[in-house]
Amino acid sequence: MATVSSSPRPEWDPRQSELWAESCAHKDIYSARVGNFDVHLHPSVLSPKYFPETIWFDINPKAVEITKKNFESNGQTGLFVVKDIFENVTEKYDYIFWNHPWAWDGTLQADDKRLEMFLDEGNISLKRFISQSKNYLVEGGSVLLSTVPYANLSAIEEICAACGYTREIVREGLGDLGNEVTEKFYIIQIRPLLGVAAGKEKIR
Repeated sequence: MATVSSSPRPEWDPRQSELWAESCAHKDIYSARVGNFDVHLHPSVLSPKYFPETIWFDINPKAVEITKKNFESNGQTGLFVVKDIFENVTEKYDYIFWNHPWAWDGTLQADDKRLEMFLDEGNISLKRFISQSKNYLVEGGSVLLSTVPYANLSAIEEICAACGYTREIVREGLGDLGNEVTEKFYIIQIRPLLGVAAGKEKIR
């Protein structure tokens, strides 16, 4: 059986921009069926109606507001806050999930400036997140990092090694973006090695 993977980036980039334009064309909050739930969606948020990997995550302040609304309308409870990585965080968690900005080298999806939310040039935020995350994990806890093939996957491995973490791809997904364009996405589980002191990072 043939293995299906992401379309080449020259095909993937423009399709992403087309889907982003369709998503942003909504004038107000709209609804869609996602998995087993009917959810509300905001035009400024990456929408699972258009971007299949977003069934795993949601980002930006509007996403927090919409997530609260979705939890209430589906009879769920949860705590939602907007933070700058670990700013003012004092608790420790079993899991910390982040859909990180994957564009690390100054290239964005096509020429769509609205997609600058994907830019983390030089992986500065990613280095900060990984190096600090051990301070906010309970013993045995782990980071779940959502990413795509166009991220610098070797840099993620190097950052994890420098900070004293193991890393493993624990989930893969493949989405159909239409127009014969596909997208592969991953969840990487990152765990501090036993005996590594919290806060002692080796990266710059």
